[in-house]
Amino acid sequence: FIYKENHEVFTLGILYNTWKNQDSGDSYPTFTIITVEANELLAKIHNEKKRMPLIIEPKDWDKWLNSTNEEEIKSMMKPYDGELKYHQVYRVTGARGEDTNRPDIQDPIS
Repeated sequence: FIYKENHEVFTLGILYNTWKNQDSGDSYPTFTIITVEANELLAKIHNEKKRMPLIIEPKDWDKWLNSTNEEEIKSMMKPYDGELKYHQVYRVTGARGEDTNRPDIQDPIS
């Protein structure tokens, strides 16, 4: 469970598009979460590939959503340098077929 110390919501950098199946003509909304090199904290957690989701600061939301300038966009694609906290959560939170919408996800394992 990764969070800001004050539990403020943070925004991930994503790309969204609609994918159209050429055979059926069906369209599906799709998205991808952009990853960047991990900061020091996330490198400990995601220690194999050393990456983390791109976190967009509120001051950059408008730029992220509206800029078409490649250099401006690239300048935002860097490891998050703000304060993050974390703790391990119950294994079931990532299990397929399990009810993972649990209020205890924020409770650290003791």
